[in-house]
Amino acid sequence: GGVSTQTRRSTQGALPLLLAGAGFYVEFAEWLSDNDSDHWPAVWLMPQEHDGKHHDYLPGDPPGSERFMELDVDEGGFNPGHHGAMIYWSGTWPHYEKHQQGNDPRSTFGMDRTQEHIFGLSYDPAGKKVTWWVDGVNVGNASTEAVPSIVNSHHYYLNMNHQTHKLNHPYMMYIAYFSAWSKAV
Repeated sequence: GGVSTQTRRSTQGALPLLLAGAGFYVEFAEWLSDNDSDHWPAVWLMPQEHDGKHHDYLPGDPPGSERFMELDVDEGGFNPGHHGAMIYWSGTWPHYEKHQQGNDPRSTFGMDRTQEHIFGLSYDPAGKKVTWWVDGVNVGNASTEAVPSIVNSHHYYLNMNHQTHKLNHPYMMYIAYFSAWSKAV
């Protein structure tokens, strides 16, 4: 299952979109019904411009080409703690090039996911960096220096979903709240 703050038709939902060029901070209060390593809870952001009409391209790119940045606030089951990622995708579906900077802070290993944790991510377009937060503590950064500035014109929406890595062990994912702050909203 999943929840998104944008509609299935790639239009703004009830909540405002986050303009990357203004910078933003998002956080999710989340916990799971158990600690099975097959669980794949995910809280993340995608740009509205990454849609079926390919609004995420640069003029001069080949037809159908796309450029977008995915921001993974937290994804479970990749290690025994927090996993975040800043992924810049470019190219034509299904042949995207993937440029990923992951964040797997060892300080979070051994995390009990049955307890509520606050996962946060800030995007600073001027400082060209993404910062991850767990329970109010900065747990790592990634540079966006190599990411084309087109991403700063994109408008981000929030996603929350739970999947499994392979074994399909059932579980519950709970979200107590999610919040977003931006200078543009």
